[in-house]
Amino acid sequence: MMGCDDTVDSWDPILDDTTFYKVFGGDREDYGFSVDVTKDGGYILAGFSTTYGNGSWDVWIVKTDSKGNGEWHRTFGTNGKEVAFQINEMADGGYVILGEHGVSGKAGDILFIQTDKEGYHQNQVTYGGTANDGGRQIISTSDGGYAIIGYTYSYGGGGRD
Repeated sequence: MMGCDDTVDSWDPILDDTTFYKVFGGDREDYGFSVDVTKDGGYILAGFSTTYGNGSWDVWIVKTDSKGNGEWHRTFGTNGKEVAFQINEMADGGYVILGEHGVSGKAGDILFIQTDKEGYHQNQVTYGGTANDGGRQIISTSDGGYAIIGYTYSYGGGGRD
């Protein structure tokens, strides 16, 4: 787990019989929502940071080794609010990130980001209608695409679908 707020930023996984505790983040809000085990035995974490990036909520990913030592971190964002809720390593070693993008005074959209194996931005797409929409989980499909699950206020029977 990455973060809370103030200076309480942490990740505390328990794997087999091994426990380790690592702190990631700065002096502002930094939260983690997703973790995936990487092919090299390390971990990739995703959430958002207000410490790093543009100073607002920016997608924040952290790559660690198998002992939780930080190898690199990246942020993606604008002056709006970007949050990652899911990250997965892809077959090529890059990463796919799913979350939400919002700009003050406007409805939010599903945010889809692809990176290379070093976490550098490769592609970004937003999906949504006139109201708030958000992505929560993503999986790769057998045809090389992705299936996304989330919520929508823009489509469906009204309210949050």
